[in-house]
Order: sequence, then structure tokens, then C-alpha cells
Amino acid sequence: MAAQKALRRVAALLLVAMSSTQFVQLLSPRAHASCPLGEAFSAGMNSQSQKPMNRSCGVKRVKKVPRMAFDNLSLKKLLHLGRWPMIWKEKWIGPANLDRAGLRLSGQDTYALVAAVLLQVLVGLYGATSQPEDNTSSMHKRLFEIQMLLLMISINCGTYTMVTFLLNKIYSSTALGMYKDVDYAVFFNETARHRVHAFWSLITCMITFMLSFSLNVMQRMKGKRGIVAAVLAVSVGSIMVYDWTSIMLLADKLIFKA
Repeated sequence: MAAQKALRRVAALLLVAMSSTQFVQLLSPRAHASCPLGEAFSAGMNSQSQKPMNRSCGVKRVKKVPRMAFDNLSLKKLLHLGRWPMIWKEKWIGPANLDRAGLRLSGQDTYALVAAVLLQVLVGLYGATSQPEDNTSSMHKRLFEIQMLLLMISINCGTYTMVTFLLNKIYSSTALGMYKDVDYAVFFNETARHRVHAFWSLITCMITFMLSFSLNVMQRMKGKRGIVAAVLAVSVGSIMVYDWTSIMLLADKLIFKA
């Protein structure tokens, strides 16, 4: 009991220190008086980036935001140290937390669903792509062959992703339903590389689908307009791939390597 009271006091002191530093920052002259408190607090949360920020309720641009005395992310992780005993107890003593296991399994459902929707779109694109006639130029024939190759890669990758995640979901749910928590944990760890392959297969499926769609647009809109439309489609797809990569790198840094 005494140790629990001491831990509660330490946590309360840390929370008071964090809130006091945020309150002092809100009252600093750098914060505009006409701006809401939520915007000033977001400026403090984004102080690590040190980038200029635009304020919608003020004309002045803040070039530098002072760094907070406490790192909120590190402080919250420190206050969440109680998760480690819970993880240890679930892993070695059991039983498995079915709520968290359900969250992990629902993510596999999402991957399989996205792959299934992509497969429907790909089959439709395959049926809508007409084979060039014999009197067409060799360039159009090569474009058709490249498009068919991209569609083949995309359909195979989408099928692999859908089936892999569905099998993982089915067997994991079966193990949990039969009270085989240890077997579920071993199966989930042993199939990690298969899920990684399926994830990258889904990314490959999306990229090849966008490239094949760009070539299809260029074939349908012949001439310079088709080339411009294809370049525009590839440019927009490149921006999308860049944003996906940023999200994946952020998840790898904050979730998987934290």
C-alpha cells in the first residue's frame, strides 16, 4: 500500500509539472491574445519541428517556438510503464486479452478487404482494355504489353495479400476460440514474415495498378492529350506514394521501434 501511494504521488507531481509548463507557455507573449487556447497549445506541441506556423486569427508569423521544458511524448511513455507488467502477465500467465487480440485481427481484415476491392477494380480494368489491332503502330502494341504485364503483377500481388491475411485471420481466430492462447501467440509470431510480404505485396499492387491505369488513359486519349494525361496521372500517383512512405516511416519510428 505504501509503495502504491508513493507511485501515485510521483505521478501526480509529474502531471502538475507538465500542466504548469503548458500553462506558462500559454501565457507567454508569443501567444496571441485573440487566438484560442487550443491553437497556442498546438504551437507548443509542434515546437520540436521549429518550422514557421501560420495562425488563422493573427497576422504575425511565428518563426521560432520555444522548446517545452518537458517532452510530452517521453513523459507519457514514462507514465505508461504499467503496461509492461500487464504484457508480461498476459504472455507468461495468461489468458490472452481478447480485446487487444481482436484489434490486431481486425487490421488483417482491413488489409484483406482492401486487396479484394482492388482485385475487383483490376479485373474490370483488364476487361476494359482492348487489344490493339494488327494495323496499329508498334509503340501502341508495346504499351499494351506493358499494361498487361503491370496488370498481371498487380492481380497476383493483390491475390497473395488477400489470401495471406485471410488465412492468418481464420487460424488466429480459431486458436483463440479453442482456448489455445499459447498456440495463437506462437502462430502469430511465426507468420510475421508472411504478413510483411503480404503488406509489401499490397503496396506493389497499388503502384502497378496506378501505372497500368496511366497507360490505359494514354491509349484512350490519343495524341498529346493522352501523354499529358498519363504524365499527370503518374505525377499524382508519385505524390500519393510519397505520402504513403511518410506514413509508413512515421509508424515504423513511433510504433514498431518505440
